[in-house]
Amino acid sequence: FPSRAPFFLMRCRKDFEGFFEALESAGIFVRRFGAGSGLGPDYFRVGLRTRPENSRLIKFLKNWGTTGKPGASGFAKIPA
Repeated sequence: FPSRAPFFLMRCRKDFEGFFEALESAGIFVRRFGAGSGLGPDYFRVGLRTRPENSRLIKFLKNWGTTGKPGASGFAKIPA
């Protein structure tokens, strides 16, 4: 979704519970939205961070989008 703030609203359309668990295991923390937000539980917000942190998130998202699995490329431990 487009943004004019230092945050991006995103949605995980496959295995979102596994997705959020994999993010946390990789040391990447996002703001999840729940029932009271008016959005589904598969929506989350990410903030713009440092270049290395943003690169780690992008790498994770690309892998998840391609494989649907965090461990396919060892993403449980993403190097900084």
